Amino acid sequence: MQKRFIYTAFVLLLSFPHLLFALPSNKVAGNGPDVAGANKLWVNKTKLNNAFTPQPITICSGASIVIKGDIQTTVPDSFLWQVLQGSTWVAAPGINNTADYPPSLLVNTTSGNLIYDIRRMTITAGVTAYDSFYDVTVLTTAPIANDSISAPSVASYCSVANSPLITGSTPTGGIGGLIYQWQSSTDNVNFTDINGANSINYSPAQVTATTYFRRIVIGNCTLPSVSNSVSITIITALANNTINSPAVTSFCASGTPAIITGNTPSGGSGVYTYQWQSSTDAINFADIAGATSSSYNPPSISITTFYRRVVTSGVCSVPNYSNVAIINILPAVSNNVITAPAVTNFCVVGSPSAILGSTPTGGNGGYTYQWQFSTDNLNFTDIPGATSADFAPPVLIATSYLRRIVLSGSCLVPLTSNVVTLTILPIPATPLFSQSAIPTCTGSVVTVPITNPQAGVVYNWYDSPAKTNLLYTGTTYTTAPLTTNIILYVESFNGTCSSTTLATV
Repeated sequence: MQKRFIYTAFVLLLSFPHLLFALPSNKVAGNGPDVAGANKLWVNKTKLNNAFTPQPITICSGASIVIKGDIQTTVPDSFLWQVLQGSTWVAAPGINNTADYPPSLLVNTTSGNLIYDIRRMTITAGVTAYDSFYDVTVLTTAPIANDSISAPSVASYCSVANSPLITGSTPTGGIGGLIYQWQSSTDNVNFTDINGANSINYSPAQVTATTYFRRIVIGNCTLPSVSNSVSITIITALANNTINSPAVTSFCASGTPAIITGNTPSGGSGVYTYQWQSSTDAINFADIAGATSSSYNPPSISITTFYRRVVTSGVCSVPNYSNVAIINILPAVSNNVITAPAVTNFCVVGSPSAILGSTPTGGNGGYTYQWQFSTDNLNFTDIPGATSADFAPPVLIATSYLRRIVLSGSCLVPLTSNVVTLTILPIPATPLFSQSAIPTCTGSVVTVPITNPQAGVVYNWYDSPAKTNLLYTGTTYTTAPLTTNIILYVESFNGTCSSTTLATV
């Protein structure tokens, strides 16, 4: 660290030499007055008993400059720069035998300014002469102190920081005015100057990555002061907040979904706060009390519900929303009604018209049908290929019971329709009488019973085989008083089939 400081100071010295000493442009000597308050070490100025006026110059202690010697028409054979010590001129310290003099060994370790009187002795063809007389004021060294900077009140940001103010103390020390130079670094090791950042405080315009800042304070005749460094920490924005729906996401009427898992997000501080939310319209979400884990196990629900996860992390306090997991609750299937054809009873054999089925409601709107039949209205079996909304039965020779099963989406419990019965009836037996002719007297009333009545069979009595005049319906017929012979004709009728022949008496 010490080497880096020395290196930085050296670079600044090279970059700002005008801050370390003030010299004329063509010669280091000038004609200005002595520095006020300077402590003159030697005041006896003579040039071989002739008066002279030395040129005043001001430098920093140990300044790396060159004091120009006077230009001679004839180049001297040798040079010796001298400094006045008391009343005696002695060889100046350092490199003193060149045409110009580097005063780097003219130092000042006191609290005030010092004045050195110097001259140059030349020998030309054995003749000694003196020229280049200077009053060199060496300024005291005033180290810079109280150089510190303070991080902004908020030093950590999510993704980007805009103009956080870094404040700097007011330094002391130095000679003359102080110059500020702010520097930045991404590793807190290698710093570079920030163009235009020359105020006591600094507000970075925008910081998108963690950056370290420090302030260099530069003054005359002192090493630059390097402040402490402060950082603006940029935390990566939250990302990768995704959740995974359970294997089953659709239920009929109600259901208890399996756990909704969530992956580990990225970005932020690495420590994440979770809050699960739910909605019934996918627009207005509300927090679920206690649902603050990375995954969520929903309760039983009876309405379609939308779930999402909200994540925050450290200074990344703006919520990051996950994708949405949907648990669909389908309404139960209903309105599974079938309508019997106009004719449902047939004699011996039947060819019914189509049985029509209603359009169900509920489920997911798409329906699967399966028609079933039974001969006892108890045990039903699927009819192969009968998977349409309606069903046209084949020719029947026995009474059959038909119904329709409906499924839809996750409504996998079959909804069974009403039952349509298609009845195949046998031909009823011809009625029988105990005698085929019954004698009676004129004016008598005769009662004629059927000897083989059957349940479910209707017996119709006629006075002719044309059956144009129905006399009576029942199993026993009583005539009016008779005055002449009559013949009675009787048929058996089960509602669909009539006996093949008429019985007569």
